[in-house]
Amino acid sequence: MNLLQARVPKRLARPTIAESSIRQETGCTIIAIQEGDAQHIKPDPGMVLPASA
Repeated sequence: MNLLQARVPKRLARPTIAESSIRQETGCTIIAIQEGDAQHIKPDPGMVLPASA
């Protein structure tokens, strides 16, 4: 397994994880989102990708 930490690009900020099509386009799975001090482990596909993450 390879892990990658990346900021949410502006074009992906605000749609949900499912709407972003990240998995379909890249084969990658989002396993966590860090937003400030909060960590969202195994985020729901309906979670909106925060612009600040």
